[in-house]
Order: sequence, then C-alpha cells, then structure tokens
Amino acid sequence: MPRRKSVPDERVLDDVLGLIERDGGAPSFATVAATSGLSPATLVQRFGTKEAMVTAALGRAWDRLEARTEGAVAAMAPGPAGAVDLLVELSEDYDTDRYVDGLVLLREDLRRPETRARGLAWLHRLAAVVDAAVAGHTGADQGVGRLLVSLWQGELAWWGFAGQGRAGEHVRPRLEQLLRSVLSPPEPGADRR
Repeated sequence: MPRRKSVPDERVLDDVLGLIERDGGAPSFATVAATSGLSPATLVQRFGTKEAMVTAALGRAWDRLEARTEGAVAAMAPGPAGAVDLLVELSEDYDTDRYVDGLVLLREDLRRPETRARGLAWLHRLAAVVDAAVAGHTGADQGVGRLLVSLWQGELAWWGFAGQGRAGEHVRPRLEQLLRSVLSPPEPGADRR
C-alpha cells in the first residue's frame, strides 16, 4: 500500500504561490522545503523540476480564477449593466497589497507559455461574455467586450497607483462611461441573452 503524503501537493503549491508573492520570483526547492516542511528531495520527486513546480502553482492560481470567473458569469444579470457588474465583482477581492501580489504572479505567468495561454484564454472568455451581454445594442459589433475588458484592466492599474478606495468602486464609473459612449439602446426585437 502506498504511503500517504503528509503534506498534500495543493498545500505545497499554495506555499509556492505565497513565496512568489512575498519574494518576487520563482522560489528554489530549498526555499519551498523550508516553508512546507518537506525535503528538497521530496519536492524533486513530486514535481521533477523547479520550473514544473512553479508552473503547477501558477496553474493552481489560474484554476481558482477561472472557477471564480465562471461562478460570476453564471450569476451575472443580462445586458450591459450585468457586464459591468461582472467586472466589478472580479475586482472586489483586491486591496492594494493583494493587487501588487497579483502583479508579481502575472510576471511569472508571462514568462511561461502555458500560463500565458491560460491568461489569453481567460481574457477572450471575458470579452466574449461582455460581447454577448451587450448584443442587440447599436455599437456592440465593434468589439465592445475587448474594449471593456481592456479598460477594466487599465483602470485597475490606475486604481493601484492611486491606492484609494475599493477597486470595484473605482472601475465601475469608468466602465459605465465607456458603455454609454459606444452603445445605443437595444434595437426593437433584438435577441437578448
């Protein structure tokens, strides 16, 4: 009978994510060993390479974000207001420190093809959801989903620099302003979600 793991992989991967956020880069086996209580040799047996361990940890973070996103999409109200609410909801976890920690993870994501691909797929998914939410409104055929998602990401950076208030409160008026400037009311008989 195989021996049970005293420390599950999920906890080790969470430790890796915490170390990336704290130290600003991919941790060594020795650093993860000191945090997790496992030996470097055990980490090598589990993950093979440091790169594989870090990529698995980043994948765990993406799993969480994708699940959170899909939950928010499922609960989203139809129409442009629902699209804004979705992006505001995805901003609500942030405080300034948490946002900065996320940027450190983003740096590591951008260094790896696997996690870059997941990020791009996530952004495409959000843009498609927003496009569907505004379908039937004049101006919606101009890639409004991508515009809104891009504005949202940019406004999060503005909010991070300002360091004031809640992220969702900062992004909402800017998202609403963009929608007002590019959309007209739905055309009569337009199919809405």
